[in-house]
Amino acid sequence: MKQKEKSKNFLILGLLLFGITLFLWNCTLDENVAEPQRLDLSNVKTVSFKDAIAHFNSKKEKIKQKRAYAKDTNNKIKITPDWNSLEYNEIAYTNAQLTTANSEINRNGKYSSQLYFINVNNHIRNLIFTIWKEEVDSDGNIINGRIYFNDLEGKFIDGYRIEKGVFTKRFVIKTQYQKASFLPLFLLFQEGGDCWNTDTLKYFEGGVLDEVVIVASGSNSGGGGGGDIYYSTGATGYGNYINGATSSGMNPNGGGTSLSNGQVTSAAAAILMAAPVDPDENGNCPDGYKKNLATGKCESICTGGKYYNTTTEKCECPEGMTIEEYLNIQLEIDPFKLLEIDCNQIENWQSLAQHNAPQSVLDKVQDLKDNHEALLGDWDIQYLNDAGGTIVNMDYFAVNITTLPNNPTTGQQFTANEFLDYFRRNINDFVDGTTFEPYCEISAICQQETDLWNSNNPLGSIIKLDIPINDGVVVCAEYTNEYWRFMTMEAPFDNSHPVSGTRQFGIEQNTNGSHNIYVRGVDRFTSNLQENVSYAISLGNPFFGADNLWESFQEKTKNFVNQNDGGSTTVTPVHNRPDWNKVKDVLEGRRPISDLGCN
Repeated sequence: MKQKEKSKNFLILGLLLFGITLFLWNCTLDENVAEPQRLDLSNVKTVSFKDAIAHFNSKKEKIKQKRAYAKDTNNKIKITPDWNSLEYNEIAYTNAQLTTANSEINRNGKYSSQLYFINVNNHIRNLIFTIWKEEVDSDGNIINGRIYFNDLEGKFIDGYRIEKGVFTKRFVIKTQYQKASFLPLFLLFQEGGDCWNTDTLKYFEGGVLDEVVIVASGSNSGGGGGGDIYYSTGATGYGNYINGATSSGMNPNGGGTSLSNGQVTSAAAAILMAAPVDPDENGNCPDGYKKNLATGKCESICTGGKYYNTTTEKCECPEGMTIEEYLNIQLEIDPFKLLEIDCNQIENWQSLAQHNAPQSVLDKVQDLKDNHEALLGDWDIQYLNDAGGTIVNMDYFAVNITTLPNNPTTGQQFTANEFLDYFRRNINDFVDGTTFEPYCEISAICQQETDLWNSNNPLGSIIKLDIPINDGVVVCAEYTNEYWRFMTMEAPFDNSHPVSGTRQFGIEQNTNGSHNIYVRGVDRFTSNLQENVSYAISLGNPFFGADNLWESFQEKTKNFVNQNDGGSTTVTPVHNRPDWNKVKDVLEGRRPISDLGCN
C-alpha cells in the first residue's frame, strides 16, 4: 500500500514538473492590453431593484442546472445577497446609476463583496465585486488595496491594484497555450476551502495573475460628461479613464492619497461600462449576443430596450415577469424604498389590523361550533395574521357629503348617524355585484341572524356575501353609531372567505363641516393560491373585484345623496398594497409609523 502511494506521489510530481516546464515555455504575458478608444455611454441604463433580483435569480438557476447536468461538485461558489441592502449609486460619465447589493461570499480572507448590476446596450451586466483594503486612513478610506471582478460562477474577470488612492495596476491572466498542463495540477496542492476564489489567495498571485501598469506617474485625468468618452490608446490612457471616475463632480476628492467607498464604486462602474463583450476562446459569444464580423466584438441580439432572459432564452421587456417572479421579488425587496404609504390613513389601518373580536362574539362563534356543525366548513374567525397572501391590502373608499340627503320615506333630512344606519339596513341598494344578506345556510339560525342584523345593535350578526366565484361570510365584530366593523370568517357551506381581515363602514366629519361616508379595510388573501389565481385573472391587480365593489359603493352612494336633495362627490380611492412581511410590525404596533416614512 505504501509503495502504491509512493509511486502515485512520484507520478504527480513528475506531471507537475512537466506541466511547469510547458508553462514556462508556452505561457506569455500580453503587455499590450487592448483597450477601447471610444465609449458610447448613451446606452447605459440603471437596473431597477426588481430587474436586478430577477436577473440574478435567473442566472443562478441556469448555473444550477448546468452544474447538475455536468455533475459538477467542485469549486462551488455560494452567493447570499442581502436584498435589503439594495441601493442606487451615482457614478461618473453618465446619469445612469449603478445598482448594488451587499453579499456574503464563501471567499477566504478579509474581503467584502457586493453584487453589481448595470445595463449596457440593453444587456444587464451582473457580477461579483470584491475589495480587500490593505491599508485605510482614519476615516476608513482605502489607501492601498485590491479589487476583483468575478462572474456568478466565480470565474476571474478583471482585477486592479490601488496604491495611495490611485488605480495603478491591472491584474491580467497569462495567456496559456497549454491550458491543461499547469492550472489543474497547481490546484491539487491547495488544502481545504473552495478554490473558485484562488485569484485573490497568496498561492495564486504570481502563479497565473500578473500586473500591468495602467497610469503614468502623477497622471490622473478623467473624461467628460455623458455620450461618447474618448481616451488615448494604451494601458495608461485606460488608467486615466478609470481614475477620472474618482474625481468627478460627485467625487470631488479624487486624486488624493485615499479613496472613499463611493469613489471606488464609481471607478468600478467605469470599468464595467468600458468592458467590451468579447467572444470566448472558441470565438463564441455569450447567450443573447451575436458576433459583429467587422469589429470582432459581441453585440446584443435584443433591441428596443429589451434584455435577454437566459432562462426563457428570449428578449423580454424588464417588466415582463411571471406572477411567481413578481411575488417573490415583492417578498425580497424592502418596500420602504418602493412604496408610497398614505400617511393620513395609516393610523386607521393600524387600528383595523390590531382589531380583535370582543368576548361576546367569540362566545357566539364557539356556541355555533358546538351546536351547528356541518360537513362543509367550520365556524372560525379569519385573522389577518393567519392569512397566506403575500400582499396586504389597505384601502379607503369614501364619498364626501357637503349636504346630507333627505330620508326618501319621511322627506326629512338625515343626521349623519341616521344616514349611516339607513345605509346599513339597505346596503344592497348602495353596491353592485355583491349582496349582503343575513346568514341562512343553516335554517335553525336564519331568523335570529335576520333579526339581529336589522336591529339597532347588530353586534355579533353573521352576514353572507354573495361574491362572484367565491362567496364569503363576515361577522359584525364591533358596532357604534359612527361605524361598524366586519371580520371575515369561515362558515359551513361557504368555507373560508377569500380574504382575511377587518373592514370598517362609517361616517366621519371633516374639519370643514362636511362628512365622509366611507369603507376602510385591511385584509390579505386567505391563501397564496387564491392570490395567484386572482393575479392571473386580473392581469396584475388581485384585488380588482374588491376595488370594483367599493367603487360601485362610491358611485351609488353619491347618486343617492344627490338625488335626495343632498350634495356629494366621490373621493379618490386610496389603496396601498405592500408586502405583508415587511409592514406587519408597523400595522401591529411593534414599530413606529415613521418607519414607513410617515411623521
